[in-house]
Amino acid sequence: MLNASIKVMELRSVVLVGGTSEIGLSILSALNLDCESEVILIGRKMPHANELLGLPKNLQFVSIDLESEEDLKKLKITLNSLNTIDLAIAASGYLPPENCDTDPIYVTKALKVNSLGVVTLLAALSEKIINQGKSGHILYISSVAATRPRIQNFTYGASKKTADFFAEGLSFKYKNQGLYVHTLRPGFVFTKMSKDFKPAPFAIGPREVAVAAVRGMKRGRRVIYAPSILTFVMKALGLIPRIIFDRLS
Repeated sequence: MLNASIKVMELRSVVLVGGTSEIGLSILSALNLDCESEVILIGRKMPHANELLGLPKNLQFVSIDLESEEDLKKLKITLNSLNTIDLAIAASGYLPPENCDTDPIYVTKALKVNSLGVVTLLAALSEKIINQGKSGHILYISSVAATRPRIQNFTYGASKKTADFFAEGLSFKYKNQGLYVHTLRPGFVFTKMSKDFKPAPFAIGPREVAVAAVRGMKRGRRVIYAPSILTFVMKALGLIPRIIFDRLS
């Protein structure tokens, strides 16, 4: 079996899907990529120039919207045009507002982006890596919300859970074919996307999440919590009976 740990110095081709993701861009920065490394950003719009400081100059941007069926076809064409992918970061996602659980518009969008869109993305990335003749890694950015339904954000958690389940299946089924899937589960992260939400315990910034992600990949971890204390917190919460857990929520 190939070594499941990632070697940062050997990352010659890195793809970030969700090109404006603060967490995704922070991970690219934390990787300290070689100036010769190729970086492909995929998303609906190009990040601002100040968000790209410190990244390799060999950078490309491809405009793709994961909510568009036509663009999903374009995604596969784009991936197949690349020689190899050493690391793909799946950072696309949608955070619906709180208490939207009975609004079919918000619920549908969350499922379309976080479930269907991301699962389609993971499938396309996996196909490319398995068939490229060289091992590669996928880092899927999930959330602790996917581990157990909470009153405040169970729509978001439910939409993330589907992709979590799929990523775990890929991780076990194709590891002997050179595909390594890491699932990153951060807690509350201070970003533009979460600015209207009340911070949860153990809240951190994108840079801290990035450091934890890179460290976890170097160690070959399939599931990475950020901050690491959430590894034990979530295990403990999983043992709490539902009726008590709801009151704590």
